[in-house]
Amino acid sequence: MKNPILIILLFLIIGGFAFSQESTVDTCDLLTNKTWVMDGLTDKKASVYFNSTKKSMYMNDQLFASADYYLSNVITESFDETKIGNTSNGKYIVCRMNHPLKKLSIYEIVSISENKLEIRHIDHSHTLKYLSESE
Repeated sequence: MKNPILIILLFLIIGGFAFSQESTVDTCDLLTNKTWVMDGLTDKKASVYFNSTKKSMYMNDQLFASADYYLSNVITESFDETKIGNTSNGKYIVCRMNHPLKKLSIYEIVSISENKLEIRHIDHSHTLKYLSESE
């Protein structure tokens, strides 16, 4: 009688361990090296491109701004240059801005997949939705 109970218990332990070992998706791989086009615009094209160190913003395919960035799991008060290009996962995109009044801009990654990106600036409630350009 103990053997079936032990087998069931062992099965549950091993099964639980296997399910807890979820494969983590690399945020940087999903985010970088593709053009993200803002969804819902009809009269102009706003897009953003991330490489491993820089976020570049375009309006009608013309570069209008760029910023160094890194990924972080926490909201930070200052920009940490040592993290540029060195973090592959995170819930937040931390950008260094070239603006005299605002040096830091942080976006929460609401959702990300191979073809869709939704981000929210932490100072605002609305989200920005993007589709990869291949969509």
